[in-house]
Amino acid sequence: MPRPVNPLEVGRKWNVLARYVVAALLLLVIAVVTFQAFVWPYPWALVTPFEPVWQQECSRLYGAMESFREKFDETPPNFDDMDRVARFVERVFPEYKPGVSAPYPRDLDAAEALVFWLGGISTEPADPFAPEAKERHKFYEFRPSGLHDGRYYPRGIDDTQPFVYFAHTSYATEEYEGFRPYVRSQRGREKEYCAPETAQIIAPGRDGKLGRGGLITKLSEEDRDNVVSFDTRRVGDIGVEE
Repeated sequence: MPRPVNPLEVGRKWNVLARYVVAALLLLVIAVVTFQAFVWPYPWALVTPFEPVWQQECSRLYGAMESFREKFDETPPNFDDMDRVARFVERVFPEYKPGVSAPYPRDLDAAEALVFWLGGISTEPADPFAPEAKERHKFYEFRPSGLHDGRYYPRGIDDTQPFVYFAHTSYATEEYEGFRPYVRSQRGREKEYCAPETAQIIAPGRDGKLGRGGLITKLSEEDRDNVVSFDTRRVGDIGVEE
């Protein structure tokens, strides 16, 4: 004869099952949030630590800048000297007509310049800066989650300063919020810059801060974990071995 069903026992079993379901849902939410925050922006971080990830992206950005140089036979300038920008535009885009063609931006900082030059130049020779261009020479696919206010960030914008770009023509004059391009050695006023004939692209390390840049053998603490386009080592490790 079947044993009578005890309503209290059934209720307890449902209670236990409900707790397991709630716990599983909470774990799922935590997993999704973690994935979106840390893995989705960097899918390759599943197999590599974060510092190598930033180094890899820094290297890819530099490669994109090299593609720009190969396309236009010149490294694009920073915007610290608008006369230099005007000369660059005149050489690279001889069909550009001031006052007729769409104007190029002015006073971009070292982070905005990186996004501007790699984000896409119009294929129309007479109007390379047309905002509504149908076709563009696009040199880099920026992660949408890393873009904010025309700058590109290695991770969340509340956690870090952005990637910065310094063309070799602007090493002596350009800076970003007090940060300057790295110098390999200095004798008196003569400076030998890192990547002297190309460009420097720099990302802040784990602390999210760029530091002050400058002489690579006299770094601030904030500089030491920075990653750079001209070396696979962290800046602090380069300075120790110089």
